[in-house]
Amino acid sequence: MGQSRMKTLGQSTSLMMILFSVISFQLAYADGEDELPEISAWKITTSPQALYSSFSGVTTRESLVGAGVSLDAQHFERWGLSLGVAGSQLSYKGASNTLNQTEGNLSGRVHLTPDFLSGQLTLRTDILRADNNDSTNETNNVNVIAPQISYLNYGKTFYVDLGYARSRYGDSNAGNGSLTVAQWTPTIGFGFNEGDDWLQLRAYNISPSNPARAQSQSRTNAGELKWTHYFYADGLTPEQVQVGALFGKRIYAVEGTNIYNLADIQQGGASLGAQWPIAQDSRLLIQAGQNRYGAGAGASYSGNYAYFSLINQW
Repeated sequence: MGQSRMKTLGQSTSLMMILFSVISFQLAYADGEDELPEISAWKITTSPQALYSSFSGVTTRESLVGAGVSLDAQHFERWGLSLGVAGSQLSYKGASNTLNQTEGNLSGRVHLTPDFLSGQLTLRTDILRADNNDSTNETNNVNVIAPQISYLNYGKTFYVDLGYARSRYGDSNAGNGSLTVAQWTPTIGFGFNEGDDWLQLRAYNISPSNPARAQSQSRTNAGELKWTHYFYADGLTPEQVQVGALFGKRIYAVEGTNIYNLADIQQGGASLGAQWPIAQDSRLLIQAGQNRYGAGAGASYSGNYAYFSLINQW
């Protein structure tokens, strides 16, 4: 247990040290000067966010509430860093106990423009951590390392990426052993209608190492489709609307900075979101949706959620 965890953390630290070394080199020698860039060279974005979810068709879970904040710093078009913290509380029906969870994430990225490509190549690495008060330890002590390589052409009409995430969970206190999860996420996206529309498809191939902790699943596959339409915002008209759909099955997924660490199988879902400009450098994002889950032994339930985020650029 100790050696495996130290190995995972060591790999995460090594990758991040390499990434930060590249970033530091670019920072020190940007524009041929051995000086730190002016503050105007930075684009800072803060995003406080809140989530509420209620469950139906399940006899145990009542609701989930969560809140968090993220900070992103982008230096010109060269590189960027982001970090975030969040907390959530899962309440159960007919019981006073709750599952309290804290999460943190750190991410670094480098943007490259090699001559042999007619677009931008981005190398990114995310490190995620989740801790909670689960007495079984099966959803607790989660460490994730998630590198990604992506490409976006200069016309912003074609995008492709390949992501990988390796998750290490705490050893079970209920006698179910250890668990690691490998996830591959190839993605392709297209812009059309003179830039007013964007269509993106992402596939999830997820392989848990221990089926005893994954509802007897050793592999799950899912697809996520998102369509975004951009408007010329006027009055109450949003500047963009997004429709999303999840199909197939996935368990222990990592989606962006979200870790789905409960041992339920996502069996599909749908979402609708919109974003409005509320000031020159502020945006309000509201999203609502429903996800369906399988809880084992043929049981299934659904979760309805609402998500809010206030995006501020400085």
